Amino acid sequence: MKHLIYALPLIALTTGAAFAQNGPRLPMDEIASEIGVSEAQLKQCFKDNAPSREEMKAAKEAGKRPDEGRGPSPELISCLQEHNPQITAESFQAVMKDHRPERPAQN
Repeated sequence: MKHLIYALPLIALTTGAAFAQNGPRLPMDEIASEIGVSEAQLKQCFKDNAPSREEMKAAKEAGKRPDEGRGPSPELISCLQEHNPQITAESFQAVMKDHRPERPAQN
């Protein structure tokens, strides 16, 4: 019991720090609902079409996010259209823009 008393605050601190490092998350359930697919389908399409390590590294070196300045990949839209044929790149981009997390203020 004594160990549990010490462990709980430690777990809370480390979990909070881990979430803070990754930044805000997209509300996948809301996005999926708005585009007419399940959350699992949306996550799978993102997973299957994630940028490569090389793309991530190049974007980081350029000081950008890998998806900044371009629309969704045709492969991602194609994957989503398998689950809902009415999705377009424009409609998907509009939903994503509505749910984009706020960037922290720079000091």
